Amino acid sequence: MLSLLTVKNFIVQRKVVTLDALLQTFPDNREKILAYLEILKHKGKIERCITKPACFKRCTKCPAISENHIEYRAVLNELI
Repeated sequence: MLSLLTVKNFIVQRKVVTLDALLQTFPDNREKILAYLEILKHKGKIERCITKPACFKRCTKCPAISENHIEYRAVLNELI
């Protein structure tokens, strides 16, 4: 069973996690994961970081912000 603590511990263990990695680890729980991420972000336990594509070009091949470019990082001073 997926819980808020499970998602938090997964992020803490890996330090930086993409949304795709979370969805692969916990399949069929997309809505719960997104809700838990918002709760953890609101509490200050994680940060949401939008990374840019590796090429840094402004072509139309990649969307400006996609789920592939969103990472969640554990906030170290808040994990105690």
